[in-house]
Amino acid sequence: MKRQFEEDLLSIDAAKWKVRQVIVFDWHDGAREGICSLNLPKSSFYFELLAERATPDDLDDRLYGLSSIPDDTVNQVIRILSDLGPPTMPQWIPVWDFPRPDTRDKAEDEIESILASRQKAAVVIHTRDMKKFLRCWNIDWSKAQIDDWFDYIDI
Repeated sequence: MKRQFEEDLLSIDAAKWKVRQVIVFDWHDGAREGICSLNLPKSSFYFELLAERATPDDLDDRLYGLSSIPDDTVNQVIRILSDLGPPTMPQWIPVWDFPRPDTRDKAEDEIESILASRQKAAVVIHTRDMKKFLRCWNIDWSKAQIDDWFDYIDI
């Protein structure tokens, strides 16, 4: 049975999703892990990279598994990371340059505590930049034993 989070995302064509804010925690030639808040559909999620594939135009195809998070999570994380400056919109890739190591440790602990409540969802998305979404599938990625995600999804 699908949860409300999954139903909300799957009910709207991913190309019509509207990003409010993305905060990227891990970046390597593109987002690998982070959180996202959407205005349409109204939802927030944690994303983690499942697979990536190079493309001729230099923007890699990326597939992510999603976990639901409370809607206020993005705002909480922005407050926690306030020492790093204001977020850029709609995508923020904060440089982890805190004024003191204990400030960094505290921020990381608080973020980890908030994200501990995330719930893995049976949703996989395809995007190149976490701003425009190409496709969305109802797949329980957390239990899947898949070697080649692109072949499995047939893209």
